[in-house]
Amino acid sequence: MAATQQSIDEENQFKREKYNLIAASDDHLLHLEIERLVCQRLSVSLEHVHGLARGAKRVVFARHLVLYLLWTIGRLSLRRTGAMLGRDRRMVAYAIGRIESEREDNPALDRTIDLMAAEVTCVFAARRGVEPRQAIAPTVLQ
Repeated sequence: MAATQQSIDEENQFKREKYNLIAASDDHLLHLEIERLVCQRLSVSLEHVHGLARGAKRVVFARHLVLYLLWTIGRLSLRRTGAMLGRDRRMVAYAIGRIESEREDNPALDRTIDLMAAEVTCVFAARRGVEPRQAIAPTVLQ
């Protein structure tokens, strides 16, 4: 599965660079879109995701997923990713590790995260006037 994930990541990076879908100026919009999507899909409030308390398991998972998607889609540094949710870079690194581990162990979750990343990418593709299907790695669309 790791080789497949690597090929998907390479395809997504190629598409993103080719179409320049998410510019540095879009970081805040990317953050808002990812938070909206994750909170909606996991039925977690934005206040809980931003909260300082650890929270329930699904709140922690939602927070980790927001950080993971910001880091992977936005290609932001750990420090900048963490700053968007008021967390430090070590917490972001931990969250990324947890999500990647969960993805390896759970193919359904892996697919769900791919689809969520594709949905966010489509939003930014549409803003740039790029056909959304061209902005997503073909393996995600299968």
